[in-house]
Amino acid sequence: MNEIIEFLESKPLLLASICGITGYLMGSISFARIVYSTVTNEKEIEFYSETVANSDETFDTNFVSASLVNKRIGAKYGCITSLADILKVALPMLAAKLLFTSEPYYLIIPVFGMIGHYLPVYYNFVGGRGETIMLGSMFVVSWFGTLFVNLISTILGFITGSVVVLRYAGYFLMIFWLCY
Repeated sequence: MNEIIEFLESKPLLLASICGITGYLMGSISFARIVYSTVTNEKEIEFYSETVANSDETFDTNFVSASLVNKRIGAKYGCITSLADILKVALPMLAAKLLFTSEPYYLIIPVFGMIGHYLPVYYNFVGGRGETIMLGSMFVVSWFGTLFVNLISTILGFITGSVVVLRYAGYFLMIFWLCY
């Protein structure tokens, strides 16, 4: 095994390509579709449309995601989908981080995993947004930082009364955490 690791580390372009292809193919697995079809026995998941409160507008989404699974068949299955989506890139990323220590090749996996999640080759390039990919990747890079910035994000969201702050501030704050 050590010989294979040494060989791959001596061929950086090959190793980077393997990480990129692995990330893309793993990211292309749509656990939203798998969970939905397993639970409902239907082949296709229907997109979601909801009327926006106090307006004539509707919120329409054509992303196939854990949020859509949550809306269609319940929170339990949405959580299962989220966890599977987090792990589909985080586990290969963690393996690469532990095996290939000469350079941070593991950071290539989530970049291509995000592309695969958003544009999955297995499903005619219609996928999800990729928030779970980001969250899983952040855990591998810095698990404590991820917990910390998301706690701060949650507190800021409650203080400001903004769901947007609650949901997205953690990604923004993670930049500063990693620079520190």
